Amino acid sequence: MTTYTDSFSDTIYLTGYLIESAVAVRNIAMFIADTSGNIYEYDDQFKGDAGVAIVAHDVTKRLDFSDMYPADINKWKTIYGAKLIYVDKSASSTVTFGYSLDGGVSWTEESATIGVGDGTIKEHDFFMVATGRHFTFRLENDSASDDFQWIELWIDYEPMGDYWSVG
Repeated sequence: MTTYTDSFSDTIYLTGYLIESAVAVRNIAMFIADTSGNIYEYDDQFKGDAGVAIVAHDVTKRLDFSDMYPADINKWKTIYGAKLIYVDKSASSTVTFGYSLDGGVSWTEESATIGVGDGTIKEHDFFMVATGRHFTFRLENDSASDDFQWIELWIDYEPMGDYWSVG
């Protein structure tokens, strides 16, 4: 049996994400991977963005809405809009909402300038009409000078007919 006498616990803050309670022992490193397959060794000198806004985007998993409505798993769906619920932290923040029908290869996007910076919770609606079986959604604040925080994203969709494969 081995007894470890060295350990630490850190909270790493990145805008939009929280990685907490990473425990390491002597001579063991932590690694972080990105979606391109690159692996980076964690350096505890750089634990976050120091409270400074960064250009960032959030992408959902590929959705067919069956998590909430299992009967819709094999159906085509038409989306009609998205409601963004956010904290109004900065005046005139440019936010881009996008959706993809092909798993994120191509995007249809709409941008809006929102907010007055009064700190209240607000809503903004994005409108679109798109039909598919699977959807991926993306939200982006493309300015490092704005402090932007979103809380929820609601998608307005209607289930259509069942999907049939003939072959």
